[in-house]
Amino acid sequence: MFIFLKSSLLITALLIISPSVFAAEPFYQGKTLRVVVASAAGGGSDIVARLMMRHLPRHIPGNPTIVVENMPGAGEIIGTNYVYGKAKSDGLTALFATGTPINQLIELPGIEFDVTKMPIIGGSSESVAAFVRTDKTGVKSARDLLNPKAAIVIGGSGYGSIKDVSMLAAMNLLGVKNPTYVTGYGGAGPIRLAYERGEVNFTQETAVGISRSVLPWVREGWTSVLYQVGFLDGKAMS
Repeated sequence: MFIFLKSSLLITALLIISPSVFAAEPFYQGKTLRVVVASAAGGGSDIVARLMMRHLPRHIPGNPTIVVENMPGAGEIIGTNYVYGKAKSDGLTALFATGTPINQLIELPGIEFDVTKMPIIGGSSESVAAFVRTDKTGVKSARDLLNPKAAIVIGGSGYGSIKDVSMLAAMNLLGVKNPTYVTGYGGAGPIRLAYERGEVNFTQETAVGISRSVLPWVREGWTSVLYQVGFLDGKAMS
């Protein structure tokens, strides 16, 4: 996950290189910084963004008010396009996104941004884990995915999103045959609801979503966590 600040080159340089320039009257004093989260409300990215923004003002000279706004769609492309091309270059709009570099790398249609021209001012990193409805599929481990009692139905955010790319790559790597792929939910929050309703039976979330929502389902016995991808002591794990 990363944060991109939409601003003029001058403001960006001053913020990153020499915040003390604004010591007499900080640029952000009395102002509101708008943070656009490029995924749906209630998901892991949204939760992490809101947690970070709750504490960020006291670390910015001038202590601005921060307002978080969700702008999901098209695998984060809608929100990223907006901040990159339509938001004013006044240093008062920032983007919080996860898969924007991947979107550009695989050349998804509809991209109007260039990630190489988007200065990153901060971010976070956390692991993700995949889980499945054991009650619907009989799957309790990654090995069981090869012989489920019902078709695996993947719930995705949007075509080309980092979530979708990761899950489809995992299906290919694990040798899962002909999973059904349903996408366009916009983020983990809506996918979670679809999962509870039985529209999909396989998806993944960040550690925040797993601990808050998924582990209670595991304890109830109808969901199983299959694998985790992330970092442990600075080393990749899976």
